[in-house]
Amino acid sequence: MNVSGLIRSPAASLLAIVCLLFTSRPALAQSDGYVLYLNEYLTGDYYYASLWGLDSESPPLVNPRQLRLPRGFRRNVELGNADVSIDGTTIVFAARSIADLDWDIYTGTIDRFRRRIRNVQGLIQTSGGRDEDPRISWDGASVVYKCDGNICIYPEVYPNPVVESWCELWAPSFAPSGYAVSYTKRCGDGGSDRIWEYDLLTGEEAPVPNIGGGADRFAYYLDDGRLVYSHIDSESGTSSLWEHDTGSVSLLHDRTSSDDDPYPDKHDRDRIAFIGWNDDSGHYDLYLYRRSHGDSVRLTGNRPVLGPVLFR
Repeated sequence: MNVSGLIRSPAASLLAIVCLLFTSRPALAQSDGYVLYLNEYLTGDYYYASLWGLDSESPPLVNPRQLRLPRGFRRNVELGNADVSIDGTTIVFAARSIADLDWDIYTGTIDRFRRRIRNVQGLIQTSGGRDEDPRISWDGASVVYKCDGNICIYPEVYPNPVVESWCELWAPSFAPSGYAVSYTKRCGDGGSDRIWEYDLLTGEEAPVPNIGGGADRFAYYLDDGRLVYSHIDSESGTSSLWEHDTGSVSLLHDRTSSDDDPYPDKHDRDRIAFIGWNDDSGHYDLYLYRRSHGDSVRLTGNRPVLGPVLFR
């Protein structure tokens, strides 16, 4: 037998071993997407984590990583709510200037591999104004946000781009069609909070039916136009997830602690992220409601979570 063809250089042998390892190992499990959140209002930072095994009986807790902003920018601002485009590449977020306390809205590019937010630039900056609570439209072309006590659209390409009210308006979101927005309206104390929808073409608004006995907040659209939101019981102070569909409302998930900031997966209406209060730790944990399972699972432990956003 001629064995000369089997003799290889050390480099070639090493390469062959590496190739054998990668071709013989089982395929890596695919991520079920990502979550981004703020760990503390104003003084905190943005974190993200991969989601795994969301269809299993007990999905593992997430392992968050900080998304770092440019140092020169970060040292001059305090951070608020954020949103991520449906393709997972662009972030819009609210930040308050430490110098003049103005709230402005910024945009940047998410670089998960380097754990950074790059290309940060001002998107909406109103001198002396309070611009916050940004949400990106489903096609990525527009941003709806809270402008002082009203709701505004950027850019102003709609016939009726501003929702004005003597009440406090906040927590807006875009309908998948792009022609309507929802928001929370407060015309008194916190118990008066209600969800409203506004037609950007006609300028007409209408309330989402309230089941009574408490406030409704933090509505967000599913891909088929339904709304999910949080209902806060006036007596116990506990919250539950509800869904609105063409005039009717139905209970999605009932808990004994706070269910706030619901944010559905834009690629899978089966999954809705929300935060729930943890009495032991004294902060909010991340939960995921799973429609197909009829349950919710906790995805963080001993890590404060605010304003979770699901993306792919």
